[in-house]
Amino acid sequence: MSPTDVSNISLYSPKVIFNPADVGGPDRFSFNETGVWFGAGFNASRALVYHLHPDDARVFQKARVAAEGQTDPQQAAIKVAAAEESLFGYSLNYHSNDVLEMLTSFNEAQCADDANILTSMLRAIGIPAHPATADAALETKAANWTFDTWTEFLVPNGTSPEWLIMHPHEYPGEPPSSRANFGANKGVATKSFNDLVIMAGENWNASEATDGAFDVTYQRSLCLEPLENHFSHSGWLLDLCEQ
Repeated sequence: MSPTDVSNISLYSPKVIFNPADVGGPDRFSFNETGVWFGAGFNASRALVYHLHPDDARVFQKARVAAEGQTDPQQAAIKVAAAEESLFGYSLNYHSNDVLEMLTSFNEAQCADDANILTSMLRAIGIPAHPATADAALETKAANWTFDTWTEFLVPNGTSPEWLIMHPHEYPGEPPSSRANFGANKGVATKSFNDLVIMAGENWNASEATDGAFDVTYQRSLCLEPLENHFSHSGWLLDLCEQ
């Protein structure tokens, strides 16, 4: 095993704090190497991939140290999110599609970078996570930005697991939020600022996610709302309710 590779550490090693199977974590959102987010076009969005490297020590050690001593996965996720947010200043510029390049070469990040780095760090300690993206309504002048991306993570909630949201670069220090609360109360996810919120389902298609073609297209009504019956998307893509 190389100094920067922890891929052979057992799932039940004391250094791996949580087991994704405890919350039914999908394989694609657990220790998987790839994150899928979406770039906005004109009435359309395309899938983009991010290389996460959750089994690399440069990712794993940062996450492990941040979560040190935590036995509750939600509290561990909060600590990891704070650690990730402290690594970078914010920038609108494109930087990379690789977590290791971000960690070794940059001190600023855009939302997609932050979301995928946080996704990687959570996966590294066994907390299932994935990015979600809002396609902003730039076409209708309702927003002056094209997209925003944040992180969802899966943790126990009473008798059943729940996906919670953290968006540390936009809302630093805030506690995790449910999808319903985030969609109703956070401007980046409300319908006044975007057309839809989307994510790759656990069975996302690798060839389609990397082909550069649009994976979501839609038409608009006279009042400029996306038309549900003209909403076309790949079967592996999920449209998340905003409110």
